[in-house]
Amino acid sequence: MVSISEVRVALMGLVLKLAELRGNEIDVVSMDGKSVRGVWEDDEQLKLLHLFSREGSMALDQVEIARHEPRAAEEWIRSLSAHFPSLKVLSGDALYADTSLAETIALVIEGASHGQSTETRCPAICRPTPTLTLKRPW
Repeated sequence: MVSISEVRVALMGLVLKLAELRGNEIDVVSMDGKSVRGVWEDDEQLKLLHLFSREGSMALDQVEIARHEPRAAEEWIRSLSAHFPSLKVLSGDALYADTSLAETIALVIEGASHGQSTETRCPAICRPTPTLTLKRPW
């Protein structure tokens, strides 16, 4: 049996290869929460955080929203942002104007600027990428 994390890693590899073949650098990622119609778990409609690249015209990932969208975005940033070394901008609606989310982004950037290893900053799913090079655009 194939695990969800194995499928997720394989799909991430496909997305990254497609971007490379198309000559796209993924430097802008848009985030938005979506309710999945007709899918209910424990009397609650399933909600996903959808991450999309405008440059590559492709969905990058989907993350289940356990509590609310900014926490799901934090988890994505911690676990998968290392796959996108050219990432400079995360965009989302007003819901993402969240102090905790901003602190997570700052910690990831700070860890990268201090040469902290990917293994220290991220769980196992993002370890194939050796470094994270998020930079402030100014």
